[in-house]
Amino acid sequence: TAIYDQLRSIRLWQDGKKNITAIDALEQYHSLFEKVGIRFISQNPKIFSVFQGYKYLQLEEVNYTKIEGFLGLVKDTISANDELIYEYLLNWFAYIVQNAGKKTETAIILQGLQGIGKNVFTNVLCELLAGYSSKNITDIDDFVGKFNAAIENKMLAIANEMKNFGESRMSNMDALKSIITEYSFVVNEKYIPKHEVENVVNMILVTNNIFPIKIENNDRRYVVCKCNSVHRGDLAYFTTLCN
Repeated sequence: TAIYDQLRSIRLWQDGKKNITAIDALEQYHSLFEKVGIRFISQNPKIFSVFQGYKYLQLEEVNYTKIEGFLGLVKDTISANDELIYEYLLNWFAYIVQNAGKKTETAIILQGLQGIGKNVFTNVLCELLAGYSSKNITDIDDFVGKFNAAIENKMLAIANEMKNFGESRMSNMDALKSIITEYSFVVNEKYIPKHEVENVVNMILVTNNIFPIKIENNDRRYVVCKCNSVHRGDLAYFTTLCN
């Protein structure tokens, strides 16, 4: 094939009078390239890990002046100055970052008016998990429908005012519960047979709907944050924050 021809044309080093090409190296050391499986993350060298590390490196020391604006948004807007919710949100996201591929088994619901900073908050989280996040899913089918590959190998997915959630509401609710807590789900992609994959996704639902989702009294899967509109319409605040 064309690929093999290209490999034969690549000279790596000379062994006596023989030129060692890329195809020679591949044939001799093919065991180094062989994988027996694929997981989101694995310490087994024979298993290919989808997770290859984060875009950003961890700092030895934290300069709080760099993040105090964002933490302020989390405190006064997202958690509405509720200290318990504030600490929960920080710990919830910290768990995801510190335990790649693990699930919190709870979903966060951000309920509040438009233009108060909900998406500013979620965009930052998704950027920190760049490559392993989906920041703007608006179709319930991307979670529970026929073609749900949008959440495969994603550690965080943001459900943003899902337009068709009300259709088949009860079945959607049950399916979402499974996505939140179960450790595998079936992916259905066009032209590819259905297959079961690891479920590593954690969810945040963003809405301005007064009654966004039906939650049973004993359901522990959801944490509802009634967000504060203290900065709504404050262009100067958001310009400074985002810069």
